Amino acid sequence: MKRLYIITVLVALLSVSCNDWLDVRPDTEQKDKDLFTTYKGFQDALTGCYMSLASQDVYGERLTMSNIESLANLWYQFRNSTRYEDNDLMNHDYTGDYSKAAVKTIYAGLFNVIAQANMIIKYAEKNGEVIEDPAARGVITGEAYAIRAFCQLDVL
Repeated sequence: MKRLYIITVLVALLSVSCNDWLDVRPDTEQKDKDLFTTYKGFQDALTGCYMSLASQDVYGERLTMSNIESLANLWYQFRNSTRYEDNDLMNHDYTGDYSKAAVKTIYAGLFNVIAQANMIIKYAEKNGEVIEDPAARGVITGEAYAIRAFCQLDVL
């Protein structure tokens, strides 16, 4: 009888919905409807844009030191270097797999930041009244527009 009771309790516990248990997020990730409910949330979203810009795939390396320098041929690089994408870009061979992957990675990073900035702008127009100070709201919106324009200029 005791064994039947334990099995029944286990089946009941396992059949209970556990959607909330599976929705675990790190501290740095929030849902957009929760993020844009406070001024701090808008600031955190802008910080996320700046962090994405500083990633290695965008301005952390590719658009400041490696791939962009190879496109301009400002540095001498040995022809047998293991940096195949830089070799292709230095030779202006844009049809190679390595150069295509490099350009695709850069564009993906830039378009990701543009999408983040668009989300900030959307919620600033939709839910901007949560930022009580109109000057602060203008700064948040202005920075998002500036980040978006900056990235779009580089995509161009």
